[in-house]
Amino acid sequence: MNGAMSCIRHACANLILVKDDERGAGHITAVAGMHLGTPQIVSSVEVLSDYFINHYNCIKVPVGADAATRHAVEKLLQYSSLTQQLVANGRNYAAKWLTHEAATQRMFRAIDRVFREEKTQEADPEWLAFMGSFSEIHSDGRESASESI
Repeated sequence: MNGAMSCIRHACANLILVKDDERGAGHITAVAGMHLGTPQIVSSVEVLSDYFINHYNCIKVPVGADAATRHAVEKLLQYSSLTQQLVANGRNYAAKWLTHEAATQRMFRAIDRVFREEKTQEADPEWLAFMGSFSEIHSDGRESASESI
């Protein structure tokens, strides 16, 4: 495992590219990349939308778009300020939402609501508000965290 983490930490980018939105997408790799401070390039798929916000903590590319992926890597290599901003935002996002402590606190709050017989919440309201601040409404009415490059 140490070798895998070293590869992520020292890469010019952590690429999480998938063929479709029908299966898992390397969630541990995504979280590790943010904690390790590696810029992220990810497929623009729903399964990754809980982790990534385009141009905030990653660059999203369309599924199967080789040229867009190459362009995203070139952007990271060319614009160090973009890379630094994505890394800082990724680390901050991971530190706030993607730690064992954060998960434990969410679990305890959920247990407390059950004991108090309160309505359960599927997601942390603060996280929903944060993610919602990045949402865009498409012409067909669907929402996404932002468009791909």
